[in-house]
Amino acid sequence: MNLVQRGASAVVVGACAATVLVVGVLAPAVWIAGDASGGGLAGAALPGRIVLPQAAPALPAGSTQLGAAPASQALNLDVVLAGQNTDGLDEAVAAVSTPGSPDYRHYLTALQYAAEYGPSPAEVTQVSAVLRSEGLTVSSPEPGSTLLPVSGTASVVSAALGTPLESVQAPGDAARAIVNTASPQIPASLAGSVTGVAGLDGLVKEHSMIKQGHPGSGATESPEAGAGAEAQPPTGATGAAPAPQAIAHVGAPQACLGAQGAAFGGTYTSTQLASVFGLDQLLGQGRTGIGQSIAIVEFEQYAASDFAAFQACYGLSNTIRNVLVDGGPGGAPQGADGEAALDTELAAVNAPSASLVVYEAPNSNDAQAFDLFNRIASDDSSQVVTTSWGVCEADMPVADRQTENGIFQRMAVQGQTVIAASGDAGSEDCLPTNNTTQLAVDDPGSQPDVVSAGGTSLPSASASSQSVWNDCEGSTNPTCFRTSPNLGAGGGGYSLTWAANPGQPAAT
Repeated sequence: MNLVQRGASAVVVGACAATVLVVGVLAPAVWIAGDASGGGLAGAALPGRIVLPQAAPALPAGSTQLGAAPASQALNLDVVLAGQNTDGLDEAVAAVSTPGSPDYRHYLTALQYAAEYGPSPAEVTQVSAVLRSEGLTVSSPEPGSTLLPVSGTASVVSAALGTPLESVQAPGDAARAIVNTASPQIPASLAGSVTGVAGLDGLVKEHSMIKQGHPGSGATESPEAGAGAEAQPPTGATGAAPAPQAIAHVGAPQACLGAQGAAFGGTYTSTQLASVFGLDQLLGQGRTGIGQSIAIVEFEQYAASDFAAFQACYGLSNTIRNVLVDGGPGGAPQGADGEAALDTELAAVNAPSASLVVYEAPNSNDAQAFDLFNRIASDDSSQVVTTSWGVCEADMPVADRQTENGIFQRMAVQGQTVIAASGDAGSEDCLPTNNTTQLAVDDPGSQPDVVSAGGTSLPSASASSQSVWNDCEGSTNPTCFRTSPNLGAGGGGYSLTWAANPGQPAAT
């Protein structure tokens, strides 16, 4: 559980220990790929162009290269703009976050951020004009956003950005991915204004590693309410979100008889967990998140009937609405065992007076997660942002980590607290997807402006102590996690990119 306070109101948010990841590593004949850390830039710049510091992705072992991407395939990308006063933004993040600073908790509005740190209108106009002259379709960005939406067919994108595009089938991935095989290039007139291009790497996808069972218990980490018929959730919203409505809720939500009967073998009702963590005391004081909004990050749909059944079980009345980003994830809603169901229901029961906004995006390239977080920042209507999705940091290109960091910096100066799951594979976050035991942590939990929440093991609902979650602790089997897919451990370790924050031990 995480207590996040903004002004005089407090919101308590539950963080699932599940996270995520997918990406790759390998190289084909005509592939000029860099390593996962983002090095190995390829090729000399074409006349009148500059090469962006963004290596071509490496491919997962066992990937099948299928040749050039279909020329007519439509691609949606983000050209990343530099924005204004980046050094000043670093200072502003520190100032609003440091107790004792004159600017501590003096947050900016979205419009103030746009004026001080977002790209200038002149920069957006100039970059847009040059990209249109290259044949790309350019859309208007969100206010203050450094992500400039562009689109075009694969043939147009390849020519405009000076990189071949190839179709790839990664192992374990049902869909084919489109990836660039060399670093993108841009016209020299855009030097200093453009820092990267997101959306070229179709191998970077967000993943949820929700655990479906615990050995010996037969139980799952799904919400307490039973699954109902899979009804479509509300349609997506457009424009900035309205102010959250006050929803009065007194005391800790009480589990219904059905939930109480299902709590056995190491599973607990939310009422029991509220007591264990002292949340019931805060709720009893009226600190229920009234007037606050929680943004929930999802790359799948949830069944509205499941959420309604859970609310009925606990006597909840949180408002909930969906915002579809890039068209939303599509497909059928997930049942009660889905990540989206778990995330929405736990947010509701842990902050029973808060309103919920579920941001949903597709999950087929590295730009879509950025678009989702960027929309939350631009809306600036939620004080808390929670995600149980992520990517193994070692598999995420450095350019992507930097782009994402800029969005989280904006959230920090706007007073939006981001909480992310730390991972389910201990210190080896890449293990579930590419079977490597290298030390790695999970993104976005590893980002400096994000709170990383890990899992713990609770012996019983009346236990006074708990330990770090580690199903393989004490095992003599060196391949415990590999051979037992339902086992896991709370993620942790040192970032490849970001230095330790003040107060954290330095890497050794």
